[in-house]
Amino acid sequence: MTKILVVDDLESHLYLAKSLLEPNGYEVVIAGSRDEALHALRNKGPFDLIISDIGMPQGNGFDFIAKVKSDERFRDIPFVFITATYWEGSDKKKAQELGAAKLIFRPMEARAILTEIEEVLPPEKRAKPFQNSND
Repeated sequence: MTKILVVDDLESHLYLAKSLLEPNGYEVVIAGSRDEALHALRNKGPFDLIISDIGMPQGNGFDFIAKVKSDERFRDIPFVFITATYWEGSDKKKAQELGAAKLIFRPMEARAILTEIEEVLPPEKRAKPFQNSND
């Protein structure tokens, strides 16, 4: 099963991520801060994808991706930023330079978010559509 680490300081965003991803066949581990996420990476992995908010009070998403990408154990994990805050073009560029595969802006329809996320996963790691056993 594909395992995704979701990092956000807002409980409601973590709940929404779980409620979107888990019914689609993904295992989700949540973290409410950069430090919790680093702990999860070391102790609850391996992960196939990291989804992180950018704006968090204790170490922002840019700090977090820099730490992830500087560690050879984690640098190849695809990284997606998802944020409700509009960031300037320079911030989009910074996210890409730090190694983010995508930058997704909320609000966005749930199916569209799922599609955006799945685009960064290798085909074998994407959710499998429900198969009827009579097919």
